[in-house]
Amino acid sequence: MSNPSAQYAQRAATEAASAASHAEAAVSSASSSLWDRASIWASEHKAAVYTIAGITLVVTGAGVVYYAAGASQEGRSIDKNGEPRKSKKERRKAKKEAEEASKAPIITEADLPLTTAATTPTTINPGMKALQMF
Repeated sequence: MSNPSAQYAQRAATEAASAASHAEAAVSSASSSLWDRASIWASEHKAAVYTIAGITLVVTGAGVVYYAAGASQEGRSIDKNGEPRKSKKERRKAKKEAEEASKAPIITEADLPLTTAATTPTTINPGMKALQMF
């Protein structure tokens, strides 16, 4: 049989070799470039990489469409009639004016009072008064 101290020495040597290989791996990973570490991470997490890439493409495409649409209309969106949409303040003002117009009574020509010139007699000289009587 082996001597217990020899077994202990052998085990210590094996553990030392193992620790040395781990230390070497740690040093090599610490000295590896950022690109190498990112490549390793991407190869291990492909689903996350594809999800991030897809979201990036969708957001970028939406930004391009928004920018292109806004640049042609100077920051105003288009309404159903193809005209630039009014601001919220302008829309509220138009709505308020429409409500006031619908509440106001509609005045027709028959409702208008006669002018004062037609109803008020004027001073007429006596010769004209005689002619008016006929």
